[in-house]
Amino acid sequence: KLENNLTNHIIRALNVLVIKGSQTNPICQHIKNNFPYAFDLAANEMSRIESIFHLTFSEDEIAYIALYLAN
Repeated sequence: KLENNLTNHIIRALNVLVIKGSQTNPICQHIKNNFPYAFDLAANEMSRIESIFHLTFSEDEIAYIALYLAN
């Protein structure tokens, strides 16, 4: 179930980026401070997706992905 939720979240994030939208993550810094390994892992993995789709994810979005990985 977690894998499906993560996949759905990434698809939604890609759709937001395609239309040049954005969303903020009010706890981004908290996630970076308290889950640094998950955040780094998310950043590394999202960079692979970025290179495929030629898009750039914000740290706010990467922090949301990190929560899935920390879970």
